Amino acid sequence: MELQIIVVIAFASLFVLLILLKIFNKKSNRVYYHTKTLFTPAERSFFGVLTQAVSNQYLIFGKVRIADVIGIKRAPNNSVRQTAFNKIACKHFDYVLCTKDTLSVVAVIELDDKSHLEEKTIHRDSFVESICKNAGLTLIRFNVKASYQIPTIQSKIMASLNSSELRENNRNAIKHRAFRT
Repeated sequence: MELQIIVVIAFASLFVLLILLKIFNKKSNRVYYHTKTLFTPAERSFFGVLTQAVSNQYLIFGKVRIADVIGIKRAPNNSVRQTAFNKIACKHFDYVLCTKDTLSVVAVIELDDKSHLEEKTIHRDSFVESICKNAGLTLIRFNVKASYQIPTIQSKIMASLNSSELRENNRNAIKHRAFRT
């Protein structure tokens, strides 16, 4: 009789232990959580102003991965190409400005808060600026503010786009002249 009690207690203990392990494993596998919002409060505020400033002409997409906007040119070998890709794969642009009809990327926009004064972020910003310049992509920067003036935002965007269009026309003219000679 004592042996039966010991066996029952052993099976019950094993059963409880298995249930506890299953519960523990479920909790330990929960490494993901829903962030609830796409933007920080400052980014959301600026998104509203940005939408008002350009919604007649452009669509705005937020938190777009740099690697989805900028491609990697042919490289001498796959290692060089992979290294270049890895540098942009986990970074994103705050906002991407696209044409309404074709969704062609017109410019990218970065919203700079006080973290952009930190050395690590300064290095990241410099890198992003260099790849945008290398790719011929217009990068427009705005500083976080308590409030924004829509005409000021519109003017800066239009000036940046006009400037980049002028640079592109000059490049094309130079190529055309070089081709004719």
